[in-house]
Amino acid sequence: MFRTIFFVLFAAAPAFAADPAPLAYLGIEAEPLEGDISTERPSFSTSPVPLAAGHLQLESGVQFTRIDSDADDVTLPFALLRAGLGKNLELQLGWAGYSHTEIGGRSFKGGTDMSLALKTQLTEQSGALPALGLLGQVSLPTGAKNKTSDSVDPSVGLLWTYDFARAGFFGTALLTSTTDDEDDRILQSGMGAGVGVPLAQQLSGYVEYFGIFTEHEGPQHNANAGLIYLLSKDLALDGVIGGGLNRRAPDYYVGVGASVRW
Repeated sequence: MFRTIFFVLFAAAPAFAADPAPLAYLGIEAEPLEGDISTERPSFSTSPVPLAAGHLQLESGVQFTRIDSDADDVTLPFALLRAGLGKNLELQLGWAGYSHTEIGGRSFKGGTDMSLALKTQLTEQSGALPALGLLGQVSLPTGAKNKTSDSVDPSVGLLWTYDFARAGFFGTALLTSTTDDEDDRILQSGMGAGVGVPLAQQLSGYVEYFGIFTEHEGPQHNANAGLIYLLSKDLALDGVIGGGLNRRAPDYYVGVGASVRW
């Protein structure tokens, strides 16, 4: 499955690049693609800059998570389809995919919930003010019985980036309304912040902290580091390694992925 993900992205890239306006049939006039591809993965935080109007971007990967000494999980394809609907407006369709969790010798398998999101940029970087964006998202109960939240879960996020010298600082604050095991509504927030730097002509890296804070539960503190390698301005590979900073967070996780823009 992992090899299939990369084969599909690589094989499709030339055909995608040949069509300068993949959403023209919807009446969306394509804006020019500026700069190199910018991906949402593999970090927790999300860029405030939407995809240029009229273009599509597909991101995908696989991740192994060691939850604790008695539990682990493999999830793929972590698919995210991004579409530039208009000037400063992006639609996202996300699906973590198929999850296989082993806990104490027992297996829990199935598809996860899908999500729909809209992203827009509020401000550009100006002086001490970072670039700001807004994300509105809803998670839909489409997953398997042992993988779904079994409810429609809305989220709203504030996204920011700030470029200084050769470094790029970034972060996300996300607030979600979800349900607990008793089907009661609870609030969950996620906060992340990190810094990315160029390492070579086509290679960049980042380090990031993020925390998950759930009502009536203790926090989960995590850290991760990743690499992003550009095969071309519209095709990127990535890798990430991360882990928990306290006992409530997973022990560690590793993942790899690929993204293509057209």
